[in-house]
Amino acid sequence: ILAGEVPDAGSKLGALENLLGVRRQREIVKTAWEPFETTRLKPAMQFARAEIASQPYAKGPVYYPFSGPDATYALAMFPDATTYVLTGLEPVGGMPDMSKLSDEELASGLTELRRSLNSITALSFFQTNHMRTEFRRNLFPGVTPILMLFISRHGFAMNGVQKVAIDPNGKLREIDNEPSADQIAGVRIRFMRKGDLAERTLFYFRADISNDGLAKMPHPLKWTASIAPAATYLKSASYLMHRTEFSQIRDFILTQTRMVVQD
Repeated sequence: ILAGEVPDAGSKLGALENLLGVRRQREIVKTAWEPFETTRLKPAMQFARAEIASQPYAKGPVYYPFSGPDATYALAMFPDATTYVLTGLEPVGGMPDMSKLSDEELASGLTELRRSLNSITALSFFQTNHMRTEFRRNLFPGVTPILMLFISRHGFAMNGVQKVAIDPNGKLREIDNEPSADQIAGVRIRFMRKGDLAERTLFYFRADISNDGLAKMPHPLKWTASIAPAATYLKSASYLMHRTEFSQIRDFILTQTRMVVQD
């Protein structure tokens, strides 16, 4: 529903298929996605097939710092990877039970969600300050719904969405509620496409990876190092690592990952 797809008939969400807000989501997302896919996403995928796919580290794990909820380019540039780790300052958020929302509530929430997507479809990157404002007023809060939308638009089916946290020892924990003050909040999304031999996993963590942020809470890099990321992806919209106050994340990428793809 978030991605403008038709839910399975007979499923819990299938009962919502013909609601006005859901039908409008299908129409508007389709109209917005097609030019974005044609002019931006497909050229990126063609580049990836020509330049990245043959590289020995193209299958990841893939680390994408300063990503926000930009799962769509991570999947486009590294289509053969099975593990993706995204980090940003945007809140993790979650999903309300759509079946308990009125048509008016659902329509309003989907409208706000579409507003959050404007910068990625127009500019190819998220604007963090704008996203914070959007997320505060959205019925579908945080990055989780947008991550799910992008994964679905790439043709994958969701196998599970779980709140997680990284503890001070750099260990991943499944949580049911909000993380404690000394934990890094995150979400783990498991997904597959028909024909896949293995399930894929995308993690998003809300983390301050500046030197000051890592001095207070270094565990995001502890856990990321433990999964041995092979490739790092960076967007040119962020020049943070040219600055001395981001030297630790810069050095981490150069020492821990074997390939860097930066546009």
